[in-house]
Amino acid sequence: MGKGDDALQRLSPVEKYFRSPSSYSPLLAAANAPPLHCPAANSTKLGVVAGLVEVALLQPMLYCKNATQQGIPLEFKPSLLYRGFGVSCTNMMVLTGLQFPLTAAVTQLITGGVKREMSAGEKIAAALGGGALSGVACAPMELTMVQQQKFGIRLLATPGKIIAAQGGSPLGMFRGLLMSCGREGVFTCGYLGIGPAMIT
Repeated sequence: MGKGDDALQRLSPVEKYFRSPSSYSPLLAAANAPPLHCPAANSTKLGVVAGLVEVALLQPMLYCKNATQQGIPLEFKPSLLYRGFGVSCTNMMVLTGLQFPLTAAVTQLITGGVKREMSAGEKIAAALGGGALSGVACAPMELTMVQQQKFGIRLLATPGKIIAAQGGSPLGMFRGLLMSCGREGVFTCGYLGIGPAMIT
């Protein structure tokens, strides 16, 4: 047994999982492979499912955050906690469903379509760009969800109210676009950029 094998035997089971090539190869394969190596359909499905699970768990917290920011008294009723749940689900499913393929698209721009190991900086830049692009889809849906929670009106009536408040301009639906792009860029940078870069 070599020195490397002896050192591996002294590691805890968790450390072995992350350090042993035979035990952690699926994890590193996912982390090492840039998003461009994952078929677009599969990465989109992964993002959609992750988004649905995330919203189902975090929607009450999102309601509390928005209500607190707007000075609305908190009421812990399911009908209020999950108000706007439909558009919130759509928002997050579309967002995470887009962030994987958009990050893959930025990755291809960085690598020129060549399958190679990316540097940590390249992974972070690709995820930041892909996330920022997804903010264009996020802005109108999240604005709709926040306004629906605030006014308690029906989903389909909310965009009309937002547009009317902006003088009838459809661009009113993109209020807060810059902040949405920035937030989603940082968010995606965390789980598709910094995370994989740290593991590898």
